[in-house]
Amino acid sequence: MNFSARLPGDGTLFGGWAAGKLVHVNCQYVLFEGIDTAYPYLTIASDPNAQRNCDQTQLDIPYRHGFKLAGNYPLPLGLMVGMSAVSLPGALLGSAVADQSLWTNWNVPASLFPGGRTQTVNVRLDEPGSQWLERWNQLDLNLRRVFRVGRAQFEPGVDVYNVFNSIPVLTENQQFGSSLGTPMRILQGRLMRLTAQINF
Repeated sequence: MNFSARLPGDGTLFGGWAAGKLVHVNCQYVLFEGIDTAYPYLTIASDPNAQRNCDQTQLDIPYRHGFKLAGNYPLPLGLMVGMSAVSLPGALLGSAVADQSLWTNWNVPASLFPGGRTQTVNVRLDEPGSQWLERWNQLDLNLRRVFRVGRAQFEPGVDVYNVFNSIPVLTENQQFGSSLGTPMRILQGRLMRLTAQINF
């Protein structure tokens, strides 16, 4: 759902809200080895873990909500102030996993299998949708002013990103072991940028 509005005094405001969830029913894939390269953990017919949680409709995967709000407003002295705010559910950036939830993976050594084995097996230890990264909240502000000299227009400005210096974790180690859960990437801290634009 999106909206846009014109405020008194020539200000503008727009934003949106979205909610959704995605569940997979992939149990049929385990019958055929190599049928779907997008889900390699489901395509090995000899893997006894292949059917674990293959029907995600049986799991309590929640709806995930995201909000965005942005706008600008003219101030006295020719100033223009703008803002952008987002509140997004924690998700792995660049993840190919559709549910975007965290995984706890254990690469089981071949030596641990009774009777011997030549290859390791990667096993997911948690249920899909049971772990998520923390919510991502960010506020950005900017201030501009236009100066006109003849036919030329000079517009200096200042942008402040992540005003509240929030530090949500964007990616973390998901491999079972002593480093499980270690942050690998966090949101960039508060940053100020000076800008200038000249039109002629």
